[in-house]
Amino acid sequence: KRSTRVNNVVMHYCDESGIPSDARKIDVRHWILYKLDWSVTKHVFELLRLIDKEGAVSNYYKADEAHDTLHPFENVLPGYHVDIDMIAQILVDKYQYSMSLERVVDRFKDVDADFSSSTVLSWVHRHIRELDKLDAPLRSVLLTEGSFLFCDETTEQVKVFNKSTGKFEYRKKYIWGIKNPALKVAYYLYDQGSRSMTVAEKFFRNFFGSITTDGYNVYKLFDRHRKGITRYGCMAHVRRKFVDALNTDHRSVEIIRLISELYWIETDCRIHLLSEEERVFERRQRSLPLLSQLWQFLKPIFDETEGFAANLFIKAVRYAVNEWEAICRYVNNGQAEIDNNTAGRMMKPVCLGRKNYLFCGSERAAKNTSLIYSIIESCKMNGLRPVKYIADVLRKLVSGETDYMALLPMNIAK
Repeated sequence: KRSTRVNNVVMHYCDESGIPSDARKIDVRHWILYKLDWSVTKHVFELLRLIDKEGAVSNYYKADEAHDTLHPFENVLPGYHVDIDMIAQILVDKYQYSMSLERVVDRFKDVDADFSSSTVLSWVHRHIRELDKLDAPLRSVLLTEGSFLFCDETTEQVKVFNKSTGKFEYRKKYIWGIKNPALKVAYYLYDQGSRSMTVAEKFFRNFFGSITTDGYNVYKLFDRHRKGITRYGCMAHVRRKFVDALNTDHRSVEIIRLISELYWIETDCRIHLLSEEERVFERRQRSLPLLSQLWQFLKPIFDETEGFAANLFIKAVRYAVNEWEAICRYVNNGQAEIDNNTAGRMMKPVCLGRKNYLFCGSERAAKNTSLIYSIIESCKMNGLRPVKYIADVLRKLVSGETDYMALLPMNIAK
């Protein structure tokens, strides 16, 4: 059974007049290239099999027509018949636009090209293996000493093998999203689908700087056990818990109002394009009194309800009080934000993918997914078109480029 079918086929015939005088033709072979233009075109190159006087066999091709500028074995990974621009479009369709691989394959049918999903999947995995060379440099830039990071995590379904039952099953795994806005780099971390403290300790082992997170217990390691990292809290998480508690206790209304005032101050700073020093001044003048009111409102409730069974409102109060030091730190740092929405927005492509293609087919696929998400999100931060960037970088990697740091989006955009 054939795994590919392309209706639009272009033949490239070989001009035999240029065969070296000391060689003779012994055979004709065809080398195939799939190239995506406005439609998928199958280019068939007529390669002459030559044997020289020493018995060495080689391929010979010279375009039969002067205007034929396409050559075999160009713009492809060795051993693959798919054009690099075409594979870049496939990667962007799947990971930037959250299309399932089956839907990507179905789109090719609209241009009279029929590929099997397994064939396209093998293309994807092989080309991502090349792009994986950018993973370590990307992580190195992200964790530059003194940087200000934003970190969050979300779930995705991953197909794994259960040794006890001998069957495959789908399990909830976690993917982390870490962003460094100053250096314009984003990184998605998948480490066996875990969000344990071990993963955080290993990833941030050599990092010294600041990081904004929510109140997930693992992030408390930055407060308790890791010197050199300052953790900032997320006011959006505090607000969300009181919004959920609106039907439980009417006092949530006043707390939400005070938090809204804090957000108006942040909006005002952005509208007036204040510098970091000016933001600190405004926050100290306007935000600190509001935070003081908020604390005077929350602390008595926290003390009075100690030991009580927790409803939504009491849970929200306890969360706010336990996170109080972290969520107030932003006031004295103009580089800091009031919340962790910068990292939260990174989770959008993961959530869209979870909705559209439902799951990752293996641990390897989940790791590949995190890498391409990292590249695409970093391209967006640097004003680069992901499809063009991926194609250009793949060409350079195939040609033997080894300065991977120079290939990162933030360095290409300079």
